[in-house]
Amino acid sequence: MTFVPGFEHDIFLSYAHLDDEKFVGIEHGWVSTLVANLATLLGQKLGRSDACFWFDRHSLRGHHDISGNIDAQVHSAALLLTVLSPAALESEWCRRERAAFAATRRDTQRRVFIIERDLIDQSAYPAELGNRPAYRFWARDLETRRARTFAVPMPTTDERDYWRRLEDLARDIAEELRALRNAALGTAETAVPRNARPAVHLAEVTDDLESARDEVRRFLDQAGILVRPQQVYPNDAAGYSAMLTRDLAGSGAFVQLLGTFPGRRLGATGDGLVRLQLDIARRHGLPILQWRSPEVDPSAVSDAQQQELLRAGHVMTMPLPRFKQLIVDQMLRPTSAAKPRPMDGPPTLFLNADGPDRPAAEALSEQLSDAAMVVLPLEGGEPSERRAFLEENLIGCDSLVLLYGATKPGWIVAQLQVFSKLSPRRGSAPRLLGLVKAPPGANADPPVRRSDLVVFDARNGLDRRLVDQLIAAMAA
Repeated sequence: MTFVPGFEHDIFLSYAHLDDEKFVGIEHGWVSTLVANLATLLGQKLGRSDACFWFDRHSLRGHHDISGNIDAQVHSAALLLTVLSPAALESEWCRRERAAFAATRRDTQRRVFIIERDLIDQSAYPAELGNRPAYRFWARDLETRRARTFAVPMPTTDERDYWRRLEDLARDIAEELRALRNAALGTAETAVPRNARPAVHLAEVTDDLESARDEVRRFLDQAGILVRPQQVYPNDAAGYSAMLTRDLAGSGAFVQLLGTFPGRRLGATGDGLVRLQLDIARRHGLPILQWRSPEVDPSAVSDAQQQELLRAGHVMTMPLPRFKQLIVDQMLRPTSAAKPRPMDGPPTLFLNADGPDRPAAEALSEQLSDAAMVVLPLEGGEPSERRAFLEENLIGCDSLVLLYGATKPGWIVAQLQVFSKLSPRRGSAPRLLGLVKAPPGANADPPVRRSDLVVFDARNGLDRRLVDQLIAAMAA
């Protein structure tokens, strides 16, 4: 019995038998192991274990002409799960299975799920699969830049990327199976329609950031935010730009993770993919949320354009978990804003600035006053009074932000050292420990590194975008 009424099989698995060959001393092949684990996860997500796979385990293709039988099984399956690899691209059987499924389904885009077992050249991608995005079960080795397949010869319990990709695949298949079952039974869909959810466009990244992008996408999806794109874009600049522009029209924000590489170029002289996506988003006028890891040093990046991207704009330098929460808070802000404030009043922000940056701090405090009680350093009075006021606010504030514009680097270091010494006297860590790189921007980078220090690049001006980012970060 199948989960989806009206079909003999819920899922037809198309794969090359070479990809399921057993290694010496290993009990099961790579594909068999993946399907067994996938079936377990599907059962857990569906609440029942009767999802039916059609899985040719016996290599009959090499011995008999069973094309009629294979075609019949393909036609009677609700979904197609295909494992793409060099062997699958060479297999005539796999090509026929994909073509047979596409020929009998008008909604192939929804009902096909693609596993990339290895790096696949975009020019060799099977046309019958359309532009459905794939679940990558490989990653580039950061040292050798070579693609390496997960779980070879078999998965280990600590192989996080393999298990996360598998859970993503199981969740999405389960969602589609439920939709098909509800449609067949005439059951009302209880989930929020996908097009009614707030949406963000999560930019394509270079291979070294794929795991981080998956983590962000998963977090946003679980928060009820639709993540675009939902399909693979063309490999030419014009087609890519057209599809990206269309997707941006239905998105509430453009989210981009930045690393040390500019990405592949579309065309012989075109911009790197990272810059191309950003330029199109800017022309579209969407709110832009950019992130880089605190471990990335822009001065060590060889590509001048990529270094400029890392240094300029409002690139937030913070741990990835904090950035994920910031996106959610910004996208769901209308819901959050409706909640009543706690009875103990607004949060306290200590906006710490040296004398040369005092005018900028006062201007910024005005813009933040609706979201927090903003406290500035004491001016005038005895040194002992100013020191006591500083320590009192470093200990008692909910959030601490340092302004780094015209002041000297040594002042920033000294303030963070004082804060570190006083931290044991705080009841908890601040909601936000931030550093704003402010005009005139002579100091390009923070003169100190801390894993919990969130850096906001506002050298082009203390505008509304910075204010929104600070408010979201204080709420995260």
